Amino acid sequence: MSDKEYKNRTAWTRAIEFLDNDVVRITIHLGTDDDNEYEPPRTYIKVEKNTMVGKKFIVVTEGGDKLNIN
Repeated sequence: MSDKEYKNRTAWTRAIEFLDNDVVRITIHLGTDDDNEYEPPRTYIKVEKNTMVGKKFIVVTEGGDKLNIN
């Protein structure tokens, strides 16, 4: 999430859903982080090896807003 609007935010993973064979939707909670005004939020997900190989990702907030992750 490199978009400037996400700076000063935190991210927590809430859900991972396999929508079909090649698309995964990741739902996150965005919070605020007053100590981090320059860096975009980072969150890490631990899954079995090769589970996400070749997948496309849709990242949304708990409210359903699609996030720009590029």
